[in-house]
Amino acid sequence: MQIATRAPVPKYYQVQEELRDRIVQLKEGDSIPSEPELCRLFQVSRITVRKAVDGLVQEGLLQRVQGKGTYVTHRRVVQKPRERFVNQITGFYGDMTARGYRVGTKVLEQTVIYPNRELIEKLLLSHREKVIKIVRLRYVNDQPNHIVTTFLPYKRFPGVEKSDLSEGSLYTLLREQYQAELVRARFVVEASSCTESEAELLKIPVSSPMLLVYSQVFDPEDTPFIYGFSRLRADQSQVEFEVVTHHGKSEGRSL
Repeated sequence: MQIATRAPVPKYYQVQEELRDRIVQLKEGDSIPSEPELCRLFQVSRITVRKAVDGLVQEGLLQRVQGKGTYVTHRRVVQKPRERFVNQITGFYGDMTARGYRVGTKVLEQTVIYPNRELIEKLLLSHREKVIKIVRLRYVNDQPNHIVTTFLPYKRFPGVEKSDLSEGSLYTLLREQYQAELVRARFVVEASSCTESEAELLKIPVSSPMLLVYSQVFDPEDTPFIYGFSRLRADQSQVEFEVVTHHGKSEGRSL
């Protein structure tokens, strides 16, 4: 699936993301403002507010209690390639920290290898062109969440294999030190189950359900220069895709 880089963001989705950021600061059982109050706060229609809240209810972040209001429930960690990629592909670290989660990283492998046929095709490499392989165990709020494997062309990013990737964002490193422009991303999602070694790392039973997310990132010349896959705990994670047309219209002001 391709993520449009210049598509307008629907107003309800902007409201939904602003509410999501606020929910992170609340405790389970806290109430959120009523629909009329949210309409005044965001200067949007009641239909827009209701659609935004509906999305968070479906995710399990909010719960409506008839006659009483809407309350914060157990917050699931949400891994989301989403509309904020319109302006910048943030990656997991940027997305999670922006919404108030603590993200930790344990580097499991960081080396230079020769590519197999799949990597040659995904990164448009020659047969003898080396790649950097990075495998990381990512934590969210001190709980193991997923294992991510990333491949980068060595010729384009020499030295990344020696960088300290135990903190911060790989995408930020590529932008700041290599002037990489991440303008488009493609994602493919599959259902999977965890292996014995993954179960040990993620602290879950063997064969537990997993979400397998393949990602490919492109530069302004539409050349793929990042390829990888994440294996996420299905009990903690969701993957959400929001698709809008290039000619869609957003309502009201920007948040």
